Amino acid sequence: MKRLGHRGTPRTHRENTLEGFQNALICGLDGIELDTQPTRDGQMVVFHDEHLPDGRLLASLTWQEIQQEFPFVPLLSDVLGWAKDHPGFLINVELKNDSNVSDGREKHLMEVLKKYGMHEQMVISSFNPISLVRLYALDSSYRLGFLYDGEHGLEWLATVGLHLPLYSLHPHHTQVTEDLLSAARNNKKQVFTWTVNDLALMQKFKAWGLDAVIGDVPEVLLGEG
Repeated sequence: MKRLGHRGTPRTHRENTLEGFQNALICGLDGIELDTQPTRDGQMVVFHDEHLPDGRLLASLTWQEIQQEFPFVPLLSDVLGWAKDHPGFLINVELKNDSNVSDGREKHLMEVLKKYGMHEQMVISSFNPISLVRLYALDSSYRLGFLYDGEHGLEWLATVGLHLPLYSLHPHHTQVTEDLLSAARNNKKQVFTWTVNDLALMQKFKAWGLDAVIGDVPEVLLGEG
C-alpha cells in the first residue's frame, strides 16, 4: 500500500509547496498528492483554491503577477523537475476543474506532462469526469483516476466511473467499502482514498489491501502515531 502526503505535509509545512513535498520524502512517504490549475497565461501552478489568499481569482492573474505576491506558489513543472530526481516517489496530480466548459486546462496540463514523461511515477486525478475524458483524448498513455465524494460522486461512479478508461478510483474514505474494493478489482482498477488521519482507519485500510492512502500526518500514514 502506497502512503501519500496530502498536498505534502500540511500540518508542518505550507500545503502544495516544494518544502512540504520534500518533507514528505524525508519522512519516508511513498509519494504526494497535489493540486494544479491554470493561470491567465496558461501556466499550470500548484495550488488548491480558485482564489488566492487576498481574494483574487487565480485564473485572472498571470504567473508573474502571482509570483510577485505569493512566491511560495510553485509551477507544476518545478515540482515535476524535482520529482524526476526521485523516480520511486509517486505523484498524484489532481486537476482542479469545477466547470464543464473547456478553458484549455487539460491541454495546458498535458503540455507540461509531456516534457517530463514520468508515466509510471504519476497518476492524474480529477473530480470532473469530463476533464478525464479530455485528458484521455489528448494522450491515452497517462494513468487517470476518478475522484468522488457525496451522492453526486456516487451517481457518477455508478453511471460512468467504472466504465471510463481509468487506472484508479479515488473515493473519500467514508465511501470505501469492501464491495467497492471487489468491484474495483473486478474492473482492474486500483483504489486510492483520502484524507486519512486516523490510525485505526489506516490500519483497517491496510488490512483491506487498498492500493494507496492519502493523509495529512506522516506518522499516521506510517502507522506510528
